[in-house]
Amino acid sequence: MVAIGLLLLPLMLLGTLFMDLGRIQMLRTEAQLAADAAALAGGSAFIDGPGEGAGLVVARVHHYVNDNPIGGQKAAVESIAINVPAASVRVVLGYETGPLLLGQGGLRLLARAGAEVFEASEETEAPTSGPEPEKRLRLIN
Repeated sequence: MVAIGLLLLPLMLLGTLFMDLGRIQMLRTEAQLAADAAALAGGSAFIDGPGEGAGLVVARVHHYVNDNPIGGQKAAVESIAINVPAASVRVVLGYETGPLLLGQGGLRLLARAGAEVFEASEETEAPTSGPEPEKRLRLIN
């Protein structure tokens, strides 16, 4: 009976640790998905409104961050780096996990993503003459 009692506490602590680690991994995944969505949305502004500049990019990034909560809460946009000539955008999101089960404090998670516009002919063997190549978006590191 005493042995069961002595083993129960470490098992409960181990279970709590695994629950915290699982929650952190889930929040990291959600943060990365939100950053990817925000970067792609910002990059789409280069295709939809090429003459509108960085204002449309920033508006779309903030809109997608608000629409993609992390752990049910809004993330903070840490930075947005826009390269207009290269038609690319990089986004960094920050998120506070809140208190964990095995501690009073939480963790600060950062998610980074980038997107750039490219022409379809860059990836496929398209003829050099004919209609203008289609513009597409891709995620970049």
